[in-house]
Amino acid sequence: MSLRFRGWISSHRFLLFALLIWALIALHFRLPVPRTHTSKQRQSRQQKVFQYKSKHGIAKSQEICDEKSQLQRVVITVKTGATEAHKRIPIQLQTSLRCAPNLFIFSDMEDDIGNVHIYDALEGIPDSVKENNSDFDLYRKQKVLNDPVKIATILGNMKDPRRPEDLAAWTLDKYKNLHIVEKTWNMKPDMDWYMHIDADTYVSWPTLMLWLEKLDPSQKSFIGSLSFVIENAFAHGGSGILLSREATRDFIDTHNGSVASWNDKIHDNCCGDYVLALALKDLDMNVKNANPTVNGDPPAVIPFSLDRWCQPLVTMHHVAPAEAQMLHEFEARRKDKSVRQTEFKVSFFIFPIPDSCIETFDICGAFQRFSF
Repeated sequence: MSLRFRGWISSHRFLLFALLIWALIALHFRLPVPRTHTSKQRQSRQQKVFQYKSKHGIAKSQEICDEKSQLQRVVITVKTGATEAHKRIPIQLQTSLRCAPNLFIFSDMEDDIGNVHIYDALEGIPDSVKENNSDFDLYRKQKVLNDPVKIATILGNMKDPRRPEDLAAWTLDKYKNLHIVEKTWNMKPDMDWYMHIDADTYVSWPTLMLWLEKLDPSQKSFIGSLSFVIENAFAHGGSGILLSREATRDFIDTHNGSVASWNDKIHDNCCGDYVLALALKDLDMNVKNANPTVNGDPPAVIPFSLDRWCQPLVTMHHVAPAEAQMLHEFEARRKDKSVRQTEFKVSFFIFPIPDSCIETFDICGAFQRFSF
């Protein structure tokens, strides 16, 4: 190949790659798709997709955990509830959380799943906050049953008596966030980063490591996907909330008692991630927006856009167990295990782009960009 031709390819690689993606998408959408499906047909089709993805090979621990040594200074917390824990946590332990050496799972009831302990995030909240507070009706009923299967079966659809349109589990959930931050620091202080996620959040570890390399834990950083209640900004919990060492130290140690001072105020607020943002704002820590690097959408809803090709993807939310397994296998069989937004959308849903093709037409290079 002549130097002139190679130079032309180099200068036009974005255009070539865009044309390649356009061709793949056009081919995908020209395939015949039935207009309607019965529930059985949809279930069968989903199973076939899962089988197709799985036949490429099951992810091995070493393949996906090559960066484990870098995780030694990172703490991961998972927020769940007794009505869902046994449904959601096992698949996380097998997939996105299998590489986490410092993992703490919090619920609204102490429990164990295999050899993994689940902590009660609400333990230690004063009785004065819980008594005569209907938000804790579910909490009290769970303690009476004291059986994960019965709790999920009997109480899974229990409604909030103050807001019958809401599940009681969702109302109780808002009391957890502040106490998870406090309990985690007390159990594992002085780590570089504390990443707080939900039980249906998927984390791409290789991409997370690339992101954290660019951040400074000695700065007071409160990072997440920006959301609003009226005009008040907060970090959406399902997308993942990242707190630096200094931010957590300032909140828990320097301003010891800050969490307890909010116990009586949580009742009149909507959500735990919102309350956490209010508490941190009182200490002059405002959320830094990192969307779409941290992202509140499931895989199928992530927007397709060429300007997001170089945008790394650290988290996805509302990820079903079957999707989590597929995502884990998708990462494991790739040479470059970091995930970028649009390239992921194409490779995962439409047509697997070979690693050699990604390397040849690497349009990102030094321009790979993380949010904010």
